[in-house]
Amino acid sequence: MRLPALLALLATSPLTLTAAPSFEDGFDGPEVDKAKWHVQEEKRKGAFNTARALTLKGGVLRITTYTEDGKHYTGFLTSARRFEQVQGRFEARLRFSSRPGMWSAFWSMPMTYGASKDPDKADVDGLELDIVEHLHQFGGHYDTTIHWGGYGKPHQRTRTQRNKPAAPANQGWHTYAVEWDEAGYRFFYDDKLAWQAPKDVPVSKAPQHLILSSEVVDGGWSGKIAGGSFGSKSESSAWMEVDWVRAWPKGAKR
Repeated sequence: MRLPALLALLATSPLTLTAAPSFEDGFDGPEVDKAKWHVQEEKRKGAFNTARALTLKGGVLRITTYTEDGKHYTGFLTSARRFEQVQGRFEARLRFSSRPGMWSAFWSMPMTYGASKDPDKADVDGLELDIVEHLHQFGGHYDTTIHWGGYGKPHQRTRTQRNKPAAPANQGWHTYAVEWDEAGYRFFYDDKLAWQAPKDVPVSKAPQHLILSSEVVDGGWSGKIAGGSFGSKSESSAWMEVDWVRAWPKGAKR
């Protein structure tokens, strides 16, 4: 995390912390901390996930989506098997530069997601919590989505909120968070409540990990890739930047 951002946060935040974070990464090192994140190296949807898409500079992680020799590349980080937590608060400070044909997200899910293939057992299997998904066509808006029951029929059960903040999500840095406890899920934008999940959404009892990702699908929901290419890594304007990621244990008062 950059020092000016930290000082600004401390100066303006009305929140009082009464517990240490259970997870924290300010991306201050020269490379991704492998003790905290697994960096995927595999094909996913329309791109190859690679560590080459990741850049750390000045306490900021950038995930760049780019094209090389006709193939698309991007980045996908997960804390699975390194950090997982039942309930609490997950949050990240992000900045988006989305382009047609890709999207970026901060999300959480368990290793057991959809294991039973039964939506009525989602409290045991866990849920997918898409805290923020940003697409180019959303402009200053963003989606928050909850999935449960696995990815059949299709995608089993889903609840989605299109958030339309006064301070646009595609302009500057913003903080996205979820608080998760027995009462359900509450999602925040810049520390203000943006959406409370409906009461019919089951509450996960499964340990859930964190994910930072950009993904590519040429056409459909994300739009068509302009000219079929995002440009080289140095040319591409398709990226997500991450200033920091934190988790707080259940019961931590902020």
